[in-house]
Amino acid sequence: MIALAFPIRLIVAAMVAVATPLVVLCWILLAMIFDPGFYLETQRPEEVDLYSGLGWEEIGLVNESVSLFFRESRLSLAGALTQTGASSDTFNQRETMHMEDVRDIVNMFGTLRTLTTIIVLVGGVLLVLSGHAGMLLRSMADGSLAILLSILVIGAVAIWDFNWLFTQFHLISFTNDLWQLDPVRSRLLQLYPLNFWFTATVVLAVRLITALALIGVGGLVTGYWLGRRKSRPSAGTS
Repeated sequence: MIALAFPIRLIVAAMVAVATPLVVLCWILLAMIFDPGFYLETQRPEEVDLYSGLGWEEIGLVNESVSLFFRESRLSLAGALTQTGASSDTFNQRETMHMEDVRDIVNMFGTLRTLTTIIVLVGGVLLVLSGHAGMLLRSMADGSLAILLSILVIGAVAIWDFNWLFTQFHLISFTNDLWQLDPVRSRLLQLYPLNFWFTATVVLAVRLITALALIGVGGLVTGYWLGRRKSRPSAGTS
């Protein structure tokens, strides 16, 4: 057991509360980004083979290339395409430059995942070893349930006007207009159209809501049970 002063416990608990939903978001999001199989499953209903002029085997290779490109920070998009056996000129220069900007955001989420994972693990160990496992669970639950409200709001906006939400995301995330591509000529848009991103957003939201709800409800119930057990008088105590 270690001793933690009350203000330190509050700070640690607050950091865990903030980090918990973020770490869940990062792990789920990056798992989707690094999974070319998910790309393919989401593309098939959109019949992107008809619009892109590529066969499904070639599309699968391109998806593997994109996933590899996001995983390997030093690998160029053309290099990733070549490495997986896809055509190195699948995307034009403007699309390639935009994908490099997208990878910067992916790397940011990777860094955030590492940081928040460390916060949750270290904070959790400190609270458990100081005899405050209940506070740890409540903090994780509070952070998870609080962010659920934001997800529901964003989800409502997405259902109402996903095109507007998608545009606002790009305006906020990027400092250039490279993301503004011609859907008639852009292979990137043909392979990953707006409906692809809508479906991916829905899947992300469902997975995130499920995980956070489990953490939130589980944390509250377990924290309450631990609190009751801790306050219960021991046997033989009058």
